[in-house]
Amino acid sequence: MVLVGALSAAGLIAAWGVAPVRAQAQTFAELPVALQTAILTTAGRDYPGFARAAAPGDTFVSRGDSAAPFPVIAQPQIQQQQPYLQQQQPYLQQQHQEQPYTQQHQLVPTGGTAFDRFGYSVALSANGTVALVGALPVGPSKGSAYVFTRVGGTWMGSPLTPSLSNNNDGYGTSVALSAAGDTAIVGAPRGAAVKGAAFVFIGVGNQWTQQQLNCDTCANNDLFGSAVALSASGGIALVGLPGYQGSKGTAVVFTRSAGHWSQQDGMEATGGLASDEFGKAVALSSDGNTALVGAGGVAGKTGAAYLFMRTGVRTWTQQKLTAADGAANGVFGCAVAISGNGSTAVVGASGLFNKGAAYVFGRNGSNWTPQQKFTSAGGNAYSLFGESVSMSTDGTAVLVGANDVAASKGVAFGFTASGGSWSQRQVTAAGGVNNDRFGASVAISGDGLTALFGAVGVSNAKGAGFVFARGARATWAQQQQQLGAVGFTPGFGSAAIVSADGNTAFVGASADAGNRGAVYVFGRSGGTWNQLQQYPGIPAERLPRWYDRALGRREHGDRKPARPHPQRRELGGAGAVSDDRARRPLPHGPSGAGRDLAFGRREHGSRRQGDPVG
Repeated sequence: MVLVGALSAAGLIAAWGVAPVRAQAQTFAELPVALQTAILTTAGRDYPGFARAAAPGDTFVSRGDSAAPFPVIAQPQIQQQQPYLQQQQPYLQQQHQEQPYTQQHQLVPTGGTAFDRFGYSVALSANGTVALVGALPVGPSKGSAYVFTRVGGTWMGSPLTPSLSNNNDGYGTSVALSAAGDTAIVGAPRGAAVKGAAFVFIGVGNQWTQQQLNCDTCANNDLFGSAVALSASGGIALVGLPGYQGSKGTAVVFTRSAGHWSQQDGMEATGGLASDEFGKAVALSSDGNTALVGAGGVAGKTGAAYLFMRTGVRTWTQQKLTAADGAANGVFGCAVAISGNGSTAVVGASGLFNKGAAYVFGRNGSNWTPQQKFTSAGGNAYSLFGESVSMSTDGTAVLVGANDVAASKGVAFGFTASGGSWSQRQVTAAGGVNNDRFGASVAISGDGLTALFGAVGVSNAKGAGFVFARGARATWAQQQQQLGAVGFTPGFGSAAIVSADGNTAFVGASADAGNRGAVYVFGRSGGTWNQLQQYPGIPAERLPRWYDRALGRREHGDRKPARPHPQRRELGGAGAVSDDRARRPLPHGPSGAGRDLAFGRREHGSRRQGDPVG
């Protein structure tokens, strides 16, 4: 598909029929000269409703990035001319294309030092404006956690410091945020005499108040706080204890009422064994009624994950998830994430066949089935692909980290679902170097438009967090099968332009009206498009004399750009326009003879064809 431009609702200009556009044409330079002129002309300063002017470097395809400046009409390839030009129907449709991730900011703590490993854990609010980053230092040092808030294009950070914290307590090992970003939880699995601890912080404005979760059943070496998760409201917390009972593991649910937290339920895998490490990774649905718990140590580190669905007060059903091609040391369950409604889950297996993988599961009723397997592009060995995963609220966007790729420079991958299939994007940090370990942790906002990646090895393991933005995923739906002129219209669809508000379309018919060409105007009312007006072309003999001088005539009859008429003001290299009238060279026909039409605006906004300008 070739996209041919847009114009503002305030200044609609007729698009003239031009020679068929090659379907493979992608750049401005590849478009026909007549269409280049039309696009440049319509993007002038007299029409401020335009998103921006077209430029020679523009790409006129259905781009998936946020720079796509306007709604579009996709134009199908025109069939070769038979005795008559085959009538073409432009389709009003918008296309989906996976959006690239663009690096926006690098987050670092104030006063960070080497071996802090800032970025060991990361979390984002639902709209991506609040970030939480944990730092787990090497050696006997206190960990840390920082909350960052985006105001406009600036991120402001401040530490979340617990009142009780000791060296080597692992504070910052795990972090989670509520949807609004006003409740944070930070795990410290080696705190409280190695029982572990988890700290909750409630934010009001720029002030954060600490609350601590007390585990009534925890014992030494349980590693309470190794993994943490919050419901969307922040009122339900899930905390993993992979060291419980000889690393058999468990997970505990807490609920908040009137500002106080109480321990509710304990989750254990049916048939669990020592060294399963159940609870090494945890995730919660938005309502807190579906929990996903990873157990990467099951069956010689083949691994497993367990889905728990609440059926009543302190009662949960359980289902075990495994990889169909799982193998020893695959560590399936080392990382987990779940969608907001608890119907889609992703599970990482960072050791599978020494390359790693991630698996998507979907729920049908109460049953979970595998849906998709992700692997890294190129399948790099020892990449740790799947050691970190994250999922958007709707379950259609997934991030997977692979922090050991390219001499541990690290990469991450973004996957997006559309129409039952998944597309893949590789994400890297600008200026990344060996041992950065970009992708050691990943988080995606609930809306799927902001991503946060931890890179614990940056600057001699000082660490950093990298914020990326992804263009809004437009799932473009066809609005109407065809636009068609009344009766047979030769060349209809040879050019098309749509207004910026998407409610008015101009379609050229290059061979209509005795080869003079014509322009048809369509308007949308609700979901229906109807033909509003038709503007026929002007015979060449009616063109004013100065038009030849302004454009220049070659001997064979074609016109070429020349020095503009002295009374014509330059506009994108084409004819002059005034505030209330628009005129433009409109090349068409076998000889390429130009036309310069004026359309005046009536008070009610429609346009009438005026006399030739001159």
